Amino acid sequence: MEITPHRDTQRPSESKKQGECPIPCESENSAHPLIADTNVYQEQHFKTLAEASFEGIALSECGIISDCNDQLAQMLGYSRNELIGKSVIDLVAPQSRAFVEEAHRSNRQAAYEHIALRKDGTEFPVEVRARFMKSKERELRVAAIRDMSERKKSELALQNDRNLLRTLIDNLPDLIYFKDAEGRYILNNLAHLKSMGVERQEVVLGKTTFDFHPQELAQQYYEDERRIVATGNALPGREELAFHKDTGEQRWHLTTKIPVKDSRGVVTGFVGISRDITEQKQLEKQRDHYVEELQEALDRVTTLSGLLPICSGCKKIRNDQGYWQQVEGYIMEHSSARFTHGLCPECLARIYPDFTRKS
Repeated sequence: MEITPHRDTQRPSESKKQGECPIPCESENSAHPLIADTNVYQEQHFKTLAEASFEGIALSECGIISDCNDQLAQMLGYSRNELIGKSVIDLVAPQSRAFVEEAHRSNRQAAYEHIALRKDGTEFPVEVRARFMKSKERELRVAAIRDMSERKKSELALQNDRNLLRTLIDNLPDLIYFKDAEGRYILNNLAHLKSMGVERQEVVLGKTTFDFHPQELAQQYYEDERRIVATGNALPGREELAFHKDTGEQRWHLTTKIPVKDSRGVVTGFVGISRDITEQKQLEKQRDHYVEELQEALDRVTTLSGLLPICSGCKKIRNDQGYWQQVEGYIMEHSSARFTHGLCPECLARIYPDFTRKS
């Protein structure tokens, strides 16, 4: 294939009259052999580069294609001869034409994307990089066009996977988050965002635990995360305190942090999963309290079932501190028993003899 600027059959004077770019003829270049040799070399060099390129290459002048490589022709479903002389806009899908026309008018050199149109009418995404260049006193626009179909398919598949992941984690009650190797947040589920007092993912992106937690807790989290990145080992099932900004409460979490590694085994980040176990911890505390009370009661029962030092005269009992105590007081302290007081018949006769004789 040859890549050479398309030659206009008009004479330079005629082109100037119509406001078009003049094209030097061979007789003008023949007067300057060095310039002619340089132009030939440049065209050959451009031709070699265009043929070696994996992208489509097009030369255009005033919006008309003057030459292209085979890669572009195959991409668009034309032959090279069919493309030469064709308007660039004819190769652009209707919805992208206004944008492409503006890119041409503004001589946009930064890469941009638009929807291209094949000969059979099918549309496909392309990325374009273009700039103007001088060739034989003519200003041509050279453009490199890349078919983005496969990349867009991959991006769509990746986005679908991301949407599935987002749907999954946002409907779990656990707090789930992803961080890079530097500890910066890259993804959080709704439950975790809420616990940090925010509603939108973009508010958290790029920030660290120090931006949302008290210094002491944040430092503890940071040290754990540094250890995961350094060793590549997971941190499973750790009970830790956490501060919930949405409620202003300190809560208990059961947290597992797992490293994320690339194909070389290098840790590129980690995922954290935290479950709120505050209610569970409260129940455990109540349970421990009940167990302690039961144990104390059992200990008291055991004490009463042993030998009790009791005075044979006044019937007082010596307690654990060495003091003598009324029997009923001692028993009430060491058991759940309670006393009522009365008089037996013998004591009644001894204390109230007159009352007894009258009866």
